[in-house]
Amino acid sequence: MNELIAQITAQSGAVLAMAKRAVLAGWGFLCATACAIREHFLNELYRLEDSQEGVRALVEKRKPH
Repeated sequence: MNELIAQITAQSGAVLAMAKRAVLAGWGFLCATACAIREHFLNELYRLEDSQEGVRALVEKRKPH
């Protein structure tokens, strides 16, 4: 459990806020609708500078800034 908490809290505030919005938006919907909502938020997430920096850091084998 501590590992999961560490992984979650290591993310940027913008990413955490968007993840929370996605979970709350999809709560209680049927799977197909929840998946469509998830796709919407993933598209938004990819546009964040934090996400782009994360991908660059992964490719460059370093920690994100």
